[in-house]
Amino acid sequence: MRILALIIGVAVIIAIATWLIGWPAVPVVALIAGIRARRYPAAPLLIGGAAMLGWTMLLVLAASRGPVLDLAQRLGGVLQLPWLAVVAVTLLFPALLGWSAARVARGFTGDGVVGPQPGSADAA
Repeated sequence: MRILALIIGVAVIIAIATWLIGWPAVPVVALIAGIRARRYPAAPLLIGGAAMLGWTMLLVLAASRGPVLDLAQRLGGVLQLPWLAVVAVTLLFPALLGWSAARVARGFTGDGVVGPQPGSADAA
């Protein structure tokens, strides 16, 4: 239940922050969420998914107010890609931003340190 609350809460906060500030809000929110959710081993993956969910909500909201499909089709034509690929890349962007920022948060909390640990046989 707490994981579901984490996903929904981060998705809503990312959607609102993106609406107000823009895409740079995604890694900032994800970094904070990653620090707060450090006890969950899959936190970066969950936060990346939440970021994708947040932008999905924004895309659905935009589609209810305007011709998002037309835009995706025209942009796909310019890029010589199917419109579905344009939508997929649009949603993959926040997922990767969210995942990477939450992964960086592991370094701040000491949960994702790479290399020999102090006191181990490999430490010099």
